Amino acid sequence: MSTPQNDLIQELQANMATMRRLMAGHFQQAMHKPAISATQCELLFLISERDAVTLKELAVEMHVTPGAITQLVEGLEKAELVTRTMSAHDRRNVVVALTPNGHAKLAVFRRMHKDLFKELMATLSEDELRAMNTIHQKIIAYLKNPPAPPAVPATKWASVRKVLRRPTAQLAKTNYTPAKKGI
Repeated sequence: MSTPQNDLIQELQANMATMRRLMAGHFQQAMHKPAISATQCELLFLISERDAVTLKELAVEMHVTPGAITQLVEGLEKAELVTRTMSAHDRRNVVVALTPNGHAKLAVFRRMHKDLFKELMATLSEDELRAMNTIHQKIIAYLKNPPAPPAVPATKWASVRKVLRRPTAQLAKTNYTPAKKGI
């Protein structure tokens, strides 16, 4: 069912996706078609926040699989922007750190990012900037500490388990709808 609030949420979602894509495009264009992707650039920023970080920590932080993070880091290593070494504390872990070339490239990215962001924010009034900052702070606070999901009574889980035990072909034919309250 479409409501004004749902419509606004959908529009905001679409706008945020478009804004992210356009900003990445502007950034890539400003870098004159760099040898690294926007995701690798984001990874460089993340690596620079710590002296040395493990591949596992990077995968968790970037919300990607260990295989994906390995591919991203390999590209950065080929571009001589990072090094990978065995951890001195645990030989099972690989530690990633920026090279001097990585630090230099990152300084250029930071300056470009700052200039682009400044240019974008210049289109907003001081009141709009304050409102935007307040909204971002609320979203960040929520994402850092989301509320716990409501508890579901054990009796409701029993009916869910019954449905989940059915073969996939049967599930497709099932019109299972959970009760209005709970799940």
